[in-house]
Amino acid sequence: MPADYASRSSNAIRSDAAWWRRLNDNTLNSLISRAADQNKDLDVAQDRVLEARALWREAQFDLAPTITSSASYSTTLNGASTNAAFRGRTVEFWRGGFDADYELDLFGRVRHSVKAAKAGSTAAEASVQDLLITLQAEVAVNYLELRGAQAQLAVAHENAGNQAEALRIAEASLKGGRGTQLDVARASALLNATQAQIPSYEENVARAIHRIAVLCGQNPSELRPQLQRASRQPRVPASVAIAKPAELLRLRPDIRMAESSLEAATARVGVATAELFPRVTFGGRLNIEGQTFASLSQYGSNAYSFGPRISWAFLNLGRVRQQIKAAGHRADAALSTYEQTVLLALEEVENALTSYDRERERLRHLEASAASAREAATLARQRYQDGVADFLTVLDAERVALAAQNDIVLSRTRAGSAWVRIYKAMGGGT
Repeated sequence: MPADYASRSSNAIRSDAAWWRRLNDNTLNSLISRAADQNKDLDVAQDRVLEARALWREAQFDLAPTITSSASYSTTLNGASTNAAFRGRTVEFWRGGFDADYELDLFGRVRHSVKAAKAGSTAAEASVQDLLITLQAEVAVNYLELRGAQAQLAVAHENAGNQAEALRIAEASLKGGRGTQLDVARASALLNATQAQIPSYEENVARAIHRIAVLCGQNPSELRPQLQRASRQPRVPASVAIAKPAELLRLRPDIRMAESSLEAATARVGVATAELFPRVTFGGRLNIEGQTFASLSQYGSNAYSFGPRISWAFLNLGRVRQQIKAAGHRADAALSTYEQTVLLALEEVENALTSYDRERERLRHLEASAASAREAATLARQRYQDGVADFLTVLDAERVALAAQNDIVLSRTRAGSAWVRIYKAMGGGT
């Protein structure tokens, strides 16, 4: 692992598990809590954890003797072919007992099976944590996109109002003999172009609400009243939490999951190898039997047996060796998967850091550009009213100002998404 990242941000702070709270948005806090409680995919993953834990506990029972009990009753009517002394008699037979078997784990087959099951349980737990981090990030990103789309919608409505006023001025100038029909046509075209963007922004708002609702395990209609109301676009904090590359091995659930899968695959090699050797099992049986229920308690009605049993697949050792090879290749594949997971984690962090730093730099330039564009639009309209500039200058300045405002909204959304991706790449800051 490298000592540090190539794209390390200059605004690093200590990691925070509840990173989304730094956006200071109570609605987002509520949505993430709701998603953690009600998301259906998370419910499925948690059920798989319970299943894996049960399988691990089941495997542990193989370390102890297996004891079973049995009871039976039968009645037989002797036919004509039986001995004359018993012919026509009904004979009852009662039996009860216990059986016990215990495998002496000389070559580690059972121990390796338990180890593999435990690793499987650990991997399942890591998968739940990985899904939770992904869920939190996805809710945050979709929420940022929702507020961004609503901000774009507000900008479009505001500019449509300004452009409608510009069209009114152009029409008044035409009637007064100062303007031209070309000015009116251009103003009308700019207004219609802006109004044409509004349905697209409204669609983006609806899509974001629907996605957030599904992530929260709810019907979209249940969340629409709460989210349909426009709110401010969250401002991205200037600082971000960055863990050392070596800490990713502990922080990222997908790396822990790959590590547990490797451990399970290695343990299964031990299970397969143990099949080369004999299995030694001790078995015992205790029975009581009699022709009447009362006779079960009489002396001499009990019977027992005890002894070892050895089984060995020596005639199938060729097959066993191939099974060992197959298990070894699966372990090698699990190792490669683990190494690839680590590399992808580093790539994800580097990309997120780069996106965050570059987008923040871009946003600073856009904010300066938008301020200049707004000033230029105001001056152009004033110069037109003073008769110094033509109407085309006004329309061009309005168009540039609208584009600058839209670019700022998009850049804030992208910067926020990059900020979220950093925390996701860092394993949720846990």
